[in-house]
Amino acid sequence: MSITTAGIVAAGAGARVIKHGSRASTSSSGSADLLESLDCLFTAPTPGTPMPLPRVPFTFILAPHYHPALAQLAPFRKSLPFRTMFNVLGPLINPANPRGMVLGVAEREIGSTFARSLRDGGVERALVVCGYEKLDEISCAGETWAWELHPDGKVTEKTLTPEMFGLQRHPLKDVAGGSPAENAETFKKLLSLRKGQIIPTKLIPVLDFVLLNASALLVVAGVAKDYKEGTELARESVLSGKAWDAIEQFRTAGQKVVQKITQDQA
Repeated sequence: MSITTAGIVAAGAGARVIKHGSRASTSSSGSADLLESLDCLFTAPTPGTPMPLPRVPFTFILAPHYHPALAQLAPFRKSLPFRTMFNVLGPLINPANPRGMVLGVAEREIGSTFARSLRDGGVERALVVCGYEKLDEISCAGETWAWELHPDGKVTEKTLTPEMFGLQRHPLKDVAGGSPAENAETFKKLLSLRKGQIIPTKLIPVLDFVLLNASALLVVAGVAKDYKEGTELARESVLSGKAWDAIEQFRTAGQKVVQKITQDQA
């Protein structure tokens, strides 16, 4: 849930985010599962029919709609008790061809390779991350290995910590996700927070986890000059309601597409 929510929060802070993902295969809830629980609709493109991406801050592309072979593999992936290459393949084949990207990998050994792969694929600026716990996002519990792709094509390796973002550390158990319905409920509570409101203790680790990853997106997008500024911009996105507006715009755009297709078929 956290990385999808981070994308929406970053979109509310001024970045244009186009996430490419799917339904759960090796976890209880994937990005698409969460968004569907929030009544978002995904419409598959058809041959000969243009399907332009909506000009809204946040957009989600359902991978099987653009890469049908991935849908055929989904049952096999779900039956395996371990992660596979397909867990990190999605961002590399995003049909939107983003110029900037934050990509998580669960194995440190492939971090540098993926950073170079993004460069070779035309990405101009990127951050590939791997939490010390083999977490495929920036860890809120401690250190995270990171490989930064710079505009000049160089890849540098560094270690990130929550303190670099101006945030406290939290155990991973405090940010564990649940079912799509449970994640959607947490999402609504999180993005309903407003300035001056006392944040429930249980939500603080989740909020910080989201801010951590949203900040990285904002730095890569060039919206924030550093991670601490990115954290504050992300926090403002949540507490001002702009993050909620971003998901509402995406949901409305999806509904309009479905309505148009229904009218054309009538």
